[in-house]
Amino acid sequence: MEKETATIFAPATPVGETSVLVVRISGKDSFPVIEKIFSKKAEKFSGLDMDDVPTHTAHHGYIFEGAEIVDEVVVTLFKSPNSYTGEDVAEISSHGGRIIFKKISELLSGCGLNHAEPGEFSKRAYLNGKIDLTQAEAIADLIRAKTELSYKAAKNQLRGVISSKINNLRNELINTCSLVELEIDFTEEGLEIIDKQSLISKLDNVTNIVYNFANSYQSGRIIRDGINLTISGKPNAGKSSLLIIFSMIAVQL
Repeated sequence: MEKETATIFAPATPVGETSVLVVRISGKDSFPVIEKIFSKKAEKFSGLDMDDVPTHTAHHGYIFEGAEIVDEVVVTLFKSPNSYTGEDVAEISSHGGRIIFKKISELLSGCGLNHAEPGEFSKRAYLNGKIDLTQAEAIADLIRAKTELSYKAAKNQLRGVISSKINNLRNELINTCSLVELEIDFTEEGLEIIDKQSLISKLDNVTNIVYNFANSYQSGRIIRDGINLTISGKPNAGKSSLLIIFSMIAVQL
């Protein structure tokens, strides 16, 4: 439980020779740490008072390690619960470079923050009710998408299209079960609360929805992961031409 509530940080952009490096911090100690290391002025340390700072605001200034400036940065603040993880979140946008990330990382670790594990920001977003499991999976699918079709599928899943369908199915099942139980309760009294044919139609509808979900698994997996294809044949039989055609189709998808 202590690990789940610890304040974490990690680079949100690739670390290397880039123009901008973004380090994301999430947790209850995000803002106290920023107050310790971020100054609006370079001449002397002049920190932010988080009580007076609105959420979703960006602030230009400098990261300090003691009396030394580490880098000129922009800090963006997102107050709980209006953030990706549902916690207090701060993002430090500095110049790119491994040495700068090393210094910022060591500074944050020295303030008691933990390195985030892979996917831990999305995990916290799920635990705090910001996204559900299907949306958490969609984030990874969206990042790995290689075709237009897989991109669209992941984007729709992230928007909650699948979640909405599952919730509708759940509500339909609950309503149908309620009607069945109601019918059972009043059977001995000879009362027909609901037309049996109507109840059968509702059950058939639920069954069809479940079957459609199950049948879409294979096609969805192909869209996400692609397929392994072997083209074999005699020399000069047109294998290369077929490969080019398949490649053109895949690009269009």
